[in-house]
Amino acid sequence: MTSKKQDGQGNTEMAEGPTQLTIIGGVPATGKTTLLRQFISQSAGVWRAIRFCKLVEGLYIPGQRTFVIGKYKPWYAVEGDFEGTDKLSMAVQPYLLAFLRGQPPGHFVMEGDRLFTRSFLEQAAQWATVRAIILCAAEEKLTARHQLRGDNQGAQFIQSRATKVANIRQWIEGQEKIRWQVENHVTPDDTKTIVKGIMK
Repeated sequence: MTSKKQDGQGNTEMAEGPTQLTIIGGVPATGKTTLLRQFISQSAGVWRAIRFCKLVEGLYIPGQRTFVIGKYKPWYAVEGDFEGTDKLSMAVQPYLLAFLRGQPPGHFVMEGDRLFTRSFLEQAAQWATVRAIILCAAEEKLTARHQLRGDNQGAQFIQSRATKVANIRQWIEGQEKIRWQVENHVTPDDTKTIVKGIMK
């Protein structure tokens, strides 16, 4: 059982129990990075960039046991519109799994296509408390977001990601070791509500 305690600033810290992983997935333009950036901004304390191990970089707040996996501005010189785990190596998964398995209790939060895979979820759930959050939005909202950010993700790529997410969702429904939820992510209030849930 994982217990929690509050530090002097009201932040929740993991006190004991297994490592906790929160992994946010969804098709392109469901707002995964937006959600994670809101999580970062709402967390009390000064975030710093850190290289956890080979190929694995992210953010941490000194003295706390909550970490973010992935590269985000302004801590990293990220080119283009995409941030997070999308900026990590395609080969990051085994390095991250090996690193996390050797860590003391803590909460690691990550989003993006790179680590939202069946193999990563399945392996991590063998020794960690895993929570998967699948974001969704209406098709017209997704189309508007693609147009607004002017990305060059083609229809074939977007469909492949949709198939991947659907397959993971179908698989995860039968997994007793993984907590999962589907969240509609359309408005700023949706963002705040989901972030609040991550912080619990």
